[in-house]
Amino acid sequence: MDSLYTVEDGEHRVVMDTRELPLLLVHWTGEATAPLVRDFFALQERVIHELEAEGRSVVIITVALDAERPRGYVRRQILRETVRLRPLLDRVRVGDAMVLTNPLIHAAMDALHWVDPEFNVSTFETLDEARAWGLDMLGRRQERAG
Repeated sequence: MDSLYTVEDGEHRVVMDTRELPLLLVHWTGEATAPLVRDFFALQERVIHELEAEGRSVVIITVALDAERPRGYVRRQILRETVRLRPLLDRVRVGDAMVLTNPLIHAAMDALHWVDPEFNVSTFETLDEARAWGLDMLGRRQERAG
């Protein structure tokens, strides 16, 4: 498994970072365009299959500090892809966190949860807070399993 995976659409980019596994970091920069979202979810599906084959559990931390608010049709695309991949994600994902300070992106996340109540993402203002939360979630899962 590579350490860093990048998908781009012009100056807009997503970098998936596996160097901190079991924390899977996903950094969004710029606007989430339809091609970028398509390519990201294809990448995520491939990486999650690899993690499942290795028997790993992860917390996904999306860092959206440099992201712009996605357009409506892109938000719908994100929701469709999230729902499509949910059965696969649920086999390896312990939790989801998002690091953001932009109120417009926060509102978009709230709207996704309103449309899909199973879309549960904890939000944080700093990556350190999200990391601490993720490690706590992983520790709780190990306690329940052990």
